[in-house]
Amino acid sequence: MKALWIIGAWCLATAASGQQGEECSFHPAGVSYAVEGMHRSDVLTNGFLRTFLVGGLLEPAEIEGIRHRMEGPGEGHLGMSAGHALSWHGVVGPAGRVPRVELASRGLMSAGVTEGLFSLVFQGNAPDLGQTLDLAPARVQWLQWNRLAFGLGNAEGTSFVDVGLYQAAWGADGAIASGAFYVSEGVDALAVGMEAELDFWERAGWGLGLDVRHQWGEERWWALEVKDFGVVRYGEGERVVADTGLVTTGLPWSGPGWTVEGVQEEGFGEDLFVRKRVGEGWQLLPARAVVRAGTSWSDGWGGEAAVTWGGWMPRPRLDVRVQWSPSTEWGVELGAIAGGWGLVRPVVGLAHGTTSGRWAVVWDDPVGSMSANGLGRGASVVWSRNL
Repeated sequence: MKALWIIGAWCLATAASGQQGEECSFHPAGVSYAVEGMHRSDVLTNGFLRTFLVGGLLEPAEIEGIRHRMEGPGEGHLGMSAGHALSWHGVVGPAGRVPRVELASRGLMSAGVTEGLFSLVFQGNAPDLGQTLDLAPARVQWLQWNRLAFGLGNAEGTSFVDVGLYQAAWGADGAIASGAFYVSEGVDALAVGMEAELDFWERAGWGLGLDVRHQWGEERWWALEVKDFGVVRYGEGERVVADTGLVTTGLPWSGPGWTVEGVQEEGFGEDLFVRKRVGEGWQLLPARAVVRAGTSWSDGWGGEAAVTWGGWMPRPRLDVRVQWSPSTEWGVELGAIAGGWGLVRPVVGLAHGTTSGRWAVVWDDPVGSMSANGLGRGASVVWSRNL
């Protein structure tokens, strides 16, 4: 989903109520609730992910299609996020400052996997006999956190600083630093090696973070935004480490160690990795930064472009939007997104506003979301009301 989905949808809803010249106005006092969710990939389809998660038959043609899409970059990426936020802003106080409070929760997962590892897991080694499959680099990161933030903004709502208390409820970070797998064409020789590590913690961690936004200009403006810039100290957890290799020109039928019978027994291979308890440690939050620029035209038209990086995304993301307010109550936006975890896709938005409140819906890739061959789904909804 969009890197700053609360602010983006809030601006769209404000535009829908005919307030384009007052970007995200914080006057009078008000409250808003936002919820978002998405998954996005540059290779994995909606149908594949559904079958993988809930069960079913993975068609060979579908697996080959995914592998073919991975051949160019040599890697495939997947990102998932979900979250909600309840926000309150007060009336303009001394020196034109506006108090802000936000209670939010969010989960984020980012994964990258090589073509060789994907093929080995879902196709076995048969299609690649006589070839060396690269298993690295591969990485999976997951973090779920809750946030209580207090801050101050300006009267226009275009600039603010929030300081947040973070509770990292659960997290994990695993990576294959190096690895290869080889089976000869005659299936009479095997070579495999891997260096990998997985860390996950079981006790909640606590930390501090900042959200900052500052805007320059009004009708033609640009802004710098930073989200979730901070660190948490997580609780005790567990670490799994693998650093091993094997070369053989055949396997005996039975006996100790690597044998045909041995590799089929339950628990085989447990001696290839080490599990150990680890104490508390530090974890950087998945901070992300955004540079935005926008302008307002006549007859309710406006435009905005944004570049986002960080947030565990494998590549920067570019958002381009055109906004139109056909009346003082309705607003529409059309645009495109490129990068992040996915490829180029369209985005649409709709908002409705009155004097007492407003709502906005932003839909990432509406056509692809409804297709099993699409590469992701995502939507955000924001409701706000003046107090």
